[in-house]
Amino acid sequence: AAALSAADADEVPVGAPVCVFCARGAHPVCGRLIPVSPGCWAHVNCAMWSSEVFEKEAGVLYNMPSAVRRSVKKRCAHCHLPGASVGCFHKKCLAAYHFACARSLGCAYTPDDGSCIILVH
Repeated sequence: AAALSAADADEVPVGAPVCVFCARGAHPVCGRLIPVSPGCWAHVNCAMWSSEVFEKEAGVLYNMPSAVRRSVKKRCAHCHLPGASVGCFHKKCLAAYHFACARSLGCAYTPDDGSCIILVH
């Protein structure tokens, strides 16, 4: 999986939806784009693996607004671009990443409890 780069935003056609977290358009690693609010989109994986987001019933994501607000202020520890929303559950790790950047670092996701361990510690 490739990490993000500033050039990724340039590759999105004008008017095409982009992810509120990673600023990419359609992307195979990040998953399909889903509507978050009118005119606001997120990749399903960027949303699902955001630290505060959870799925209580199939297909319904909770805490998306707070994840979006927080990610705007967070820069990715890997690519240094804004929109990082995936936190590491490693004890005392405060780093945040984009989903694609975490994957490129070899993170381990545990779907049962929704945690993410970044393997670069």
